[in-house]
Amino acid sequence: MKTIGVMIVITFALTALYVLLYLPEANRLDRLRNEYNTAKEELAAVRQKISLRPNIEEDIERVKKAVVELEATTVREDEIALAIEAFETEAYRLGISKGVLIKVIDSKNEGAAGAEKEEPSDTVRDLRFSIVLRCSYRELLRYVSSLGKLPMLVTIDSVAVRKIEETEAGLRAELAVCTYSL
Repeated sequence: MKTIGVMIVITFALTALYVLLYLPEANRLDRLRNEYNTAKEELAAVRQKISLRPNIEEDIERVKKAVVELEATTVREDEIALAIEAFETEAYRLGISKGVLIKVIDSKNEGAAGAEKEEPSDTVRDLRFSIVLRCSYRELLRYVSSLGKLPMLVTIDSVAVRKIEETEAGLRAELAVCTYSL
């Protein structure tokens, strides 16, 4: 009987150790395993989203570079005088010193019935200029070529050339050019 009593006490002690020590740790381990699996699934979902855009840093850098290039090639409205000076300087540098006339064409009032256009301040606006030159064909060609080398983006909208007989500069060229402003 003494052996059975000892066995009952040992069984009770082992059951108490199981219930008091092992079971709480097993439950905590199960909870941690579930948290780990949930975090693992979330990480897999994030990795899948990232894999859809693998070069996002490169894309951001490319967009930043494009913005810097756009800012470098646009003329702000307060820089209109500098743009006119650049057009004039190019003409004089190429030896076209007679009959150079540059004026700003007002592009704000091109709306219907002369109404002024409402433009958001963060859009790119075009600044139009009329350039009149008295020059030779060769000088006109060099001038038009040199506009592409200016430190701003310049597009030529139209060129009108008329031959002038009575002057030594045989042409009157009128160029409609456009630069851009932020």
